[in-house]
Amino acid sequence: MNHGLSQAFSDYVGVPYVDHGRGPDGWDCYGLVYYLNNFILRRPVPSYFDAYPSAVDESHVQSAILYHSREWVEVELADIQRGDTLVFNVMGLPIHCGLAMNSTQMLHCLTGRETVVESFRAPTWNKRIAGVYRWK
Repeated sequence: MNHGLSQAFSDYVGVPYVDHGRGPDGWDCYGLVYYLNNFILRRPVPSYFDAYPSAVDESHVQSAILYHSREWVEVELADIQRGDTLVFNVMGLPIHCGLAMNSTQMLHCLTGRETVVESFRAPTWNKRIAGVYRWK
């Protein structure tokens, strides 16, 4: 892994969860994907700020993901690359996402928790993967 990019990702471990957050001082799970793509990976990614009123509004988040994921390029898990977006089912709904750091780890945050690095290959997350997407 590129050391500079790895260091840039690690700089965001411990950032607090902020509902609807889109900045480096706090974000929801998609806000993290948005920020790191735009400002670290230099890939233009829409903020979807108006797509859901709150990250805890599961029905709106699910609708936003299902609607907007049609704009994304789906890739196979076997082909995952650093910077790809992982979408996960939580309570049976595709309402959570994280950013791949490499072929096994992701950076993500859950409601009420700080940003962490976890293995998306671990049973807790692997069985919940709803899709893997790449931004052009």
